[in-house]
Amino acid sequence: MGHDDEITISLLERAWKSGFDVCMLTVDTWQLGWRPTDINIANYVFYYPGAVGNEVGTSDPVFMRKHGQELEKDSGKWIDSSVWHGKAHTWAKMPWLIKEASWKRISGGRPFVIKGIQSAEDALKAYEVGCEGIVVTNHAGRQVDGAVGSLEVLPEIVAAVGDKMKIIFDSGVRTGSDVFKAIALGAHAVMVGRLYVWGMSHEGEAGCRHVMKSLLADLDITMTVAGYRSITEDVHRNKKALKYNPSGVAPGANEHAKL
Repeated sequence: MGHDDEITISLLERAWKSGFDVCMLTVDTWQLGWRPTDINIANYVFYYPGAVGNEVGTSDPVFMRKHGQELEKDSGKWIDSSVWHGKAHTWAKMPWLIKEASWKRISGGRPFVIKGIQSAEDALKAYEVGCEGIVVTNHAGRQVDGAVGSLEVLPEIVAAVGDKMKIIFDSGVRTGSDVFKAIALGAHAVMVGRLYVWGMSHEGEAGCRHVMKSLLADLDITMTVAGYRSITEDVHRNKKALKYNPSGVAPGANEHAKL
């Protein structure tokens, strides 16, 4: 979320009119982390002319009315300016974003989700400000070097809000057994990123479909050989399922399954 409320409202209205009926606020990448590999290969697409990422700003009429002339000189200006980067919001901003002036009003009450939760304390805050769901993630470890693993904090978050809101797990999901572990520890669903992008980079849409079908097949086989028929009825919030997981995960009394 940027720092200009008029632009924020414009983006939300356009998202709703485009058919999106759930709003997800990403708080784990409001500022990109220090990424040496990206620096070495100049992988910062916002600075390239006509970059797809820039369309978040350049396709918005309110943004272009306020900053369009600057973009003629620098295609990456929209992300560098105080409109986007430079300062953080706090929990105090959330009621406005969710209820008072923005998403709930625009969408007629559709769900709001926060991505980037890594503690039970923040999960409870998300519930208190009106979120219907959260994404437990450290952005695959690409933001803060040494950050706690998302799978390690998942059980405490489930214990705090698992009966109050939907919990989605993200970060490092590569295999069917990864999905199995997250669901068993209490996630209602998982997100994947690098897998489908990898498939798409090889074969476009066909590659993306192939990789995702392979992930589902891997999960199906994992459940079959582990002896479980239903991911929702038999595996969800069933830590006992991890003791005999074919991937060799055997957590003790105070241990969590490891990816």
